[in-house]
Amino acid sequence: MPSGEPDPAGEGIPARGELWASVVPAAVLVAVALTQIGLARGAGLSPWKGGGFGMFSTLDARPFRHVRISVEGENGWETVGVPAWAQAEAASVETFPRRAAFERLGQEVLLAQWSRGRAVAAVRIELWRDEHDPVTLKAVSRRIEEHVIRGPR
Repeated sequence: MPSGEPDPAGEGIPARGELWASVVPAAVLVAVALTQIGLARGAGLSPWKGGGFGMFSTLDARPFRHVRISVEGENGWETVGVPAWAQAEAASVETFPRRAAFERLGQEVLLAQWSRGRAVAAVRIELWRDEHDPVTLKAVSRRIEEHVIRGPR
């Protein structure tokens, strides 16, 4: 049959179900990719999380992000580090820094400090990212977010 003429038997035209079966997975994949890219650019999500689109184009992953915890006591601010029991919550802050994650981690540290009898007024949680200078390639750490969680007065 010459091209351009309608096919009277309907052969070569995909059935409606076949068309949906090929379009829906592609549309879902595009939606996931756009969501992940938007969260990585706008909400601080690590490109290595949330679908992984862009993960091979950056070093912005957990080994290059770290949390620093300080507590405000009677003698001012003191860095305490991330306790072993708080590693999972710290990982959440590192990979997807949301205010709620900072708040949860801060409250856990406050409770732990109080349970040990330390008078702590506040907890400061900082998220740092290791970057490399494009000219010298020297590694530098840059603070990308900070939250202070105050205890009850």
